[in-house]
This record gives sequence, C-alpha cells and structure tokens, in this order.
Amino acid sequence: MPSSLRRGRPAQLDNECPRCRAQPGARCTSPRGRTLTDPHPSRLDTTAHTEETQPWPYRPPQPQ
Repeated sequence: MPSSLRRGRPAQLDNECPRCRAQPGARCTSPRGRTLTDPHPSRLDTTAHTEETQPWPYRPPQPQ
C-alpha cells in the first residue's frame, strides 16, 4: 500500500514543495502565508516524477 494511503493524506503531499518549501505532509502556502487548498503545480510535477522513478511496489533485482 502506498505510504500516502497508509497515512491518510493525498499523494501530492508526500514531497516537499519546491516553490513554498512546505514540508512533506503539510499544505502549500501563498507568499502571504495563507494555506492553499490545492498544492502548487510544481509540487504536483515533483510527485508525478517521483512516482515514475520509484515504482510501487518495489521489487528488488533478482539474482542471476
């Protein structure tokens, strides 16, 4: 089961936001400090890239 489902939070909150530097699990904030209802687009891109490069479930390489 993906970590985001185990913790009960959306997958897009699993990474740090490159724009506002919100920590994993925390919501993004505006420049004035207001909490955003949706994450920054760059955070969504980061999440998509992470999911592409780290497929789930992880299967270790098989010995030959």
